[in-house]
Amino acid sequence: MSFLAQLKEALGIRKIFKTVLEDSTSSKENELKIISDKIYRYYIYETIVLLGCLLRWSSREKGVKEIVDCIIRMNLSKSLLSTLSVEEKNLVFLNLEQLISDSYFWNDVTIIKACIRTLLRSSRGRREALVDSLGLIVEDAQKLSQATSTLQGDLMKASNELGYPIPVMPAPNRDRILEIKKQKRPLMILSIGASMRLLSNCLNDGKMLIEKEEFEAEVRMDIASLYSSFAPAALEEMTKDQIESGISMSYLFFGINRKNNSLYSNSDNLEIVDLRNSKAN
Repeated sequence: MSFLAQLKEALGIRKIFKTVLEDSTSSKENELKIISDKIYRYYIYETIVLLGCLLRWSSREKGVKEIVDCIIRMNLSKSLLSTLSVEEKNLVFLNLEQLISDSYFWNDVTIIKACIRTLLRSSRGRREALVDSLGLIVEDAQKLSQATSTLQGDLMKASNELGYPIPVMPAPNRDRILEIKKQKRPLMILSIGASMRLLSNCLNDGKMLIEKEEFEAEVRMDIASLYSSFAPAALEEMTKDQIESGISMSYLFFGINRKNNSLYSNSDNLEIVDLRNSKAN
């Protein structure tokens, strides 16, 4: 074989090796993102509540990193992280920081109270672990005592209902919509807000059975009215995935899924959202 042929062969092998290496790296990164997303979605209730506590009671520059620290100490996180290297764990932590930072913008009292209601339908041990983690984000002893007392009052009820209506945040005004439009996924944020308002109002009114198709159509109409009021041309941006992602997040906050029979088809073959059966993951 000539030198030129050998060189071409060597370069070809290096190219193949580089491609395999890149594919392997990409595959590992995807795997770590899946782990991050699984932790985030499972502990979304704790994350949302801790974000609220951070804003209300934190006495110094505490932030997202402290919330990640709380979440990774919990049982599912420890299980998923146990086989990862230090470097891989750090990548998961960074992914979680980004997911939680994104949540910071759209979190509000409606979402917090919905998540507390869903946590009431989880094990007492899970709720106690959340209360115990407050010390990681609230430094001042007096404020920690207030935070603990308030959270225990909400989470340690004998009932699986809050015992009071969920406070419903109003639809965003013009200034808020302008802020939302600057975010990476503005329609998802609007969809979360619209979905949470509708679901919370249904719960507050005692309407526990909701026709899914009708509900989701109303969410889309709500978003369309908001956008048509301020930016008619933006209606073309109503991408299906962002709207559906927002609706899916609202279902997650309320603990609605097929596994716990809070989402099912009735005898008329209509998809039903059943708020009576909602439960934490």
